[in-house]
Amino acid sequence: MADKAYGYMDWAAIEGLVYSEEAHPRRILAPRKVSEGILYQCYLPGAAKVRLHDLTSGQTHHMAMEDETGYFACVVPGKAPAPHTFIADGSEAGDPYAFDSFLTPETESRFTAGIDNRLGRTLGAHPAEAEGQRGVRFALWAPGALRVSVVGPFCHWDGRQYPMELHEESGIFELFIPGLAAGAVYRYELKLKNGLVYTRPDPCGSEQMIGEDPCSVVADPAYEWSDQRYMAERTGAAASASRPVAILECSLADWKKRSDRPEEETYRTLADRIAAYAKDLGYTHIELKPVMEYADDSSEGYHTTGYFAPTRRFGHPADFKYFVDVMHRAGIGVILDWTPAQFSPDTRYLASFDGTCLYEHLDPRQGVHPIWGTKLFNYGRPEVRSFLMSSADLWMREYHADGLRLDGCSTMLRLDYARGDRWVANLYGSWENLDGIEFLRRLGDRFHRSFPGGLLIMAEDVDWPDVTAPTEDNGLGFDYKWNLHFTQDMLHYLSLDEEGRRNEYASLTNGMLHHYLDRFILSLSRGIGPFDRDQFLASVNGDETSKAALVRAAYAFLIMHPGKKLLTDGEGWSDAFLRELLAMYRTQPALSVHDYDESGFEWINTMDSGHITISFVRRGNAPGSLLLAVCNFSDESYEAYRVGVPLSGRYREILNSDSRAFGGSGMTNPRIRATRKISCDERESSLTFRIAARSVAVFQYQEKK
Repeated sequence: MADKAYGYMDWAAIEGLVYSEEAHPRRILAPRKVSEGILYQCYLPGAAKVRLHDLTSGQTHHMAMEDETGYFACVVPGKAPAPHTFIADGSEAGDPYAFDSFLTPETESRFTAGIDNRLGRTLGAHPAEAEGQRGVRFALWAPGALRVSVVGPFCHWDGRQYPMELHEESGIFELFIPGLAAGAVYRYELKLKNGLVYTRPDPCGSEQMIGEDPCSVVADPAYEWSDQRYMAERTGAAASASRPVAILECSLADWKKRSDRPEEETYRTLADRIAAYAKDLGYTHIELKPVMEYADDSSEGYHTTGYFAPTRRFGHPADFKYFVDVMHRAGIGVILDWTPAQFSPDTRYLASFDGTCLYEHLDPRQGVHPIWGTKLFNYGRPEVRSFLMSSADLWMREYHADGLRLDGCSTMLRLDYARGDRWVANLYGSWENLDGIEFLRRLGDRFHRSFPGGLLIMAEDVDWPDVTAPTEDNGLGFDYKWNLHFTQDMLHYLSLDEEGRRNEYASLTNGMLHHYLDRFILSLSRGIGPFDRDQFLASVNGDETSKAALVRAAYAFLIMHPGKKLLTDGEGWSDAFLRELLAMYRTQPALSVHDYDESGFEWINTMDSGHITISFVRRGNAPGSLLLAVCNFSDESYEAYRVGVPLSGRYREILNSDSRAFGGSGMTNPRIRATRKISCDERESSLTFRIAARSVAVFQYQEKK
């Protein structure tokens, strides 16, 4: 039989395919009209015989081997290409090059401008349908690569079979492979201009398999949510600044370790346990240590490798959606730790991805974290901004997260952070990280436009001002910021003996000196480093009984102090006490409605260092919401301690950390206390009551009827 296709062969281009150096395979392999009909070509390395299967007519056609490495071609009469497959040595596969690009100029333009926050719909691997055929769309940003191929078991990991089409304007390689489906394991094979060939998992993949040779998995996006009511209420809720926010920070890995059968724990099994625990104690939210895929267990997830993939340690993407769904049905919000400041230095993942510093800075003074050795993102590159914005969007939109807590943001704000004299100044010769700051502002703007009711939280230790101020007022537009100074001051204070606490009495008032500069979240357990319960207890002054009393007093002080609350899983010394504290916090408007408004707080006495006692009031909108907090951090108990009050009348004790129910001595005030016209603390009326050593008593004003 005459080989009609031979005369149409472009041997120079075919050589590029055979030697795996072709970045535009579609222009060679796509079916096209020729004078005698339609020319079909395929490159199937190792195949001995190939037939073309016309899916419209059902006919098959012999394809001639034009090159012994596996290049086949045939010409079939017709006016337009027909849907078809190739039958090679008994197996049938679709023709990836018969389909037009799914990228649009608008998508590429938005990506390269740094304004695409839905990149997860384009890059990565997504089950899709093209011209009636089901398959998977693959897209990868790798402008430094000479050639990129999709490889996996479906092609025997041979990078010659599925080279991707490069879009020069954006540096994106893309390909639709018909016949593949969710569950397919794949990697990208990159060939550099120097000839180096290696494989990498998908930076935007929805599921990753970690290990010596990490792979990506085509994920099934399908999940039927049942949290519509919760999401509607979250979207329509008032600003969280005037609502209780009590966050339980927890690690799924720790919950798994504590299980009787850790090997059986998944997102689905952990969901019910954690939801029940958080709801029982009275938390409004949980905050998960990073669930984005990571390779190094010792990093606790903070060295991210997969910014679009929940870790497979606990299941698949649909399982994590189920986890969030269960939390929402229990009325618990889900905040995710997210790490746009730094990523894993492991060169099997994002680092030096395409042979260049694609995501990180080239200069190690800007591209390597001075303390952790992780890689730092280059926020001046628009495509990196699109990548990170899209990651944030995906977790909020696709996984229904209620907020993101950005970890380790100091390097995003200051170029000189922890670098001594080895740092690169900005264009004005100063230390501000202008690109990082601009990225954070854009993130704040887009986040709140896209997700009303969502929470954006920052942790940094360089005292950056106006983190929670609106971007139009030159702020960063975040909702909250961790108050690390409060944590450090309180931890230091708890370590002191009685005389030390007397001498450093001001540590109790420092928190209010800068409280109104930003909207703060308070914690006793969470600084920059991880929380260690045993280490914390060992640092608290006193014997076992005294430690317990001082810790209870400190947590009561935390709950009464203005600001939202964060507690770490494992620090609950007494579930009964914590349950009572959080119940009071949630039900007393004075403890949240004016958290960041000066009308909601008033010092009563900050001068009684002799007794090491401090007192203040919290106010809501009605007189009956007023709460009086008296905190005794001395080792002495007082039978008739007097405090001035702003309102005369009757006060009822609603919480006492020395209650026997919480392990205390029982020195409480069960009867309602009435004020007397005795001047104290520059107030005309005052109140006397009993207060135990190392304890906090909270009284509620009883409005006259």
